[in-house]
Amino acid sequence: MKKLLGVLMALALLLLAAGAAADLAEIQAAGTLKVGLAPDYEPFEYYADGKLTGFDVDVINYVADQLGVKAEFLLMDFNSVMSSLYERGIDILPGLEANDERSNVFAPTKPYVRFTSTYQGNKRDVEFVMYTQKDNPDLVKRINSILTSAEGKAALAGFAAKYAGVLQLTIPGGPEVTPTEEPLTEATVKALKYKLSGSTATVTGPKSKNAKSLRIPASITVRGKTYKVTAIRANAFKGMKKLTTVSIDVYVKKIGKNAFLNCKKLKTITIKTSKLTEKTVGANAFKGISKKATVKVPGKKLKDYKTLLVKKGLPKTAKVKKKELMSISKNLIQLTCNTHLGLPREPVFS
Repeated sequence: MKKLLGVLMALALLLLAAGAAADLAEIQAAGTLKVGLAPDYEPFEYYADGKLTGFDVDVINYVADQLGVKAEFLLMDFNSVMSSLYERGIDILPGLEANDERSNVFAPTKPYVRFTSTYQGNKRDVEFVMYTQKDNPDLVKRINSILTSAEGKAALAGFAAKYAGVLQLTIPGGPEVTPTEEPLTEATVKALKYKLSGSTATVTGPKSKNAKSLRIPASITVRGKTYKVTAIRANAFKGMKKLTTVSIDVYVKKIGKNAFLNCKKLKTITIKTSKLTEKTVGANAFKGISKKATVKVPGKKLKDYKTLLVKKGLPKTAKVKKKELMSISKNLIQLTCNTHLGLPREPVFS
């Protein structure tokens, strides 16, 4: 029985070898390094403003450049990316902690980054390696040579510095990482796009023009920094054909011209802010929305906002009502319950 199992394992290895991923010479001849990524792991690999970014993305691009090739990122979920490495659909997989189970099947590089992981209150130091096939020792050796050189370690430290606001990374045997992260000027959070300035954010538009419901929040948090949402840019939601519901939170004090122009199905608007004036709301901001629209506003601003909104294009047939306080009371009760149960402090007032 043992001999039979041995024969079967040998055959399996031969089959795997027949579909082997490219070795270093083949990679350089083809000009492409195939890299597996699961882009949902900030700061290592994730999307920001619709662009693939992260520490591992920077490192792989650097390695590919040193090899004289281009990196081809094949994006999938984590389970699929592991399977792809096993099935030799990719050449290399970065961003993994080395363990015996993985290293018995694949060949690890030397650790190239270190950080402290916190999980359920427990802290431990973690080192990441890259994995490739055991029958590709030249690729492992070359990557180790690139990343353990003085130049490579300096490059790694520079990449790590970019993400210091998210996670403190260190380079094994490398120079100290000094945060040099440039301030963000744009971000996409949930369903909305923003322009960032100082400690405030301006809504510039939707992530999808097909959105049916949008909530302009009181604040957003990007890379650990909180920004108050104080404005909606001109033309931000102009012509959104499917938009039916909008909520505008308490810190918004400016709505640009044509912001909701010709959102013909927009029927429900909740305005929580009391900061809007004739000067801060642009022309035609609400022109062309549904004639049956209902707008809920703070009670103390009911009279002023009725006049203001019509001047800014709200159909005269639309209803402007006092916003009820019941939803706040319900949320306060829920917030108290969540606090007692040790749950996240949500929801935000809506």
